[in-house]
Amino acid sequence: MRVFVEEWGSGYGSPYLVTPEMESEDAQLVEDGNACESHVGVAGKAPFLAFVDGVRRADAWLNTQDEETGAFATGLAGTHGVGAVIVQPTERATFAETSVKRQLIWGSGVLEYLPEIAGGWRWESFSIEDDDHDAPLQNLQNRMRQAEGMLAGSLARQGMPVVVDGPLNFIGPLNYTSDLDEVAGYVKTHHRALLPMEHHRRIPALTPGSRTSLFRLGDDRFSC
Repeated sequence: MRVFVEEWGSGYGSPYLVTPEMESEDAQLVEDGNACESHVGVAGKAPFLAFVDGVRRADAWLNTQDEETGAFATGLAGTHGVGAVIVQPTERATFAETSVKRQLIWGSGVLEYLPEIAGGWRWESFSIEDDDHDAPLQNLQNRMRQAEGMLAGSLARQGMPVVVDGPLNFIGPLNYTSDLDEVAGYVKTHHRALLPMEHHRRIPALTPGSRTSLFRLGDDRFSC
């Protein structure tokens, strides 16, 4: 038996959350026929890379009650920010575009507003039909991911190879064009197997700097 040490801050939990009983994605190998091979990576020649990431924060949970029906609704005042860093060989990394949005998201189809407060702070209000307590927080997360996708698309159309933190779910279906062929998603936490177990089980044997054969996920994404 081999034992591996995860090079990961233990406070963040495990980066590998795949269990044997989980079903794999409907992935299709596209590089080496039906075989899953190991390929050693080759250093790229791009003059620069753009790295895109985002962060979100729950500022305050809110509740409101309909005066006629007595029904309660939950809302979340939250903030998300997205930005990019440009990395060039032998140069200090520099910030590119950044943006911060403060949004008030109400569940249960409710739409209420907060007044602007001293200093110019204000939250833009949105409504979702979901009445689950955590739905506004998930919606805030999705809005951050969409903002990341829009920023990645903007940078790619400027001719920059882009690396996005996380999967590309909000890149392709949202705003895909051929300009986005240079966008790659970097997934750090794995929740499910993307390959059938016969291929997935070989991943621990990959050496540093190597990858599996390419496989297709859906119509416009490739992974390894």
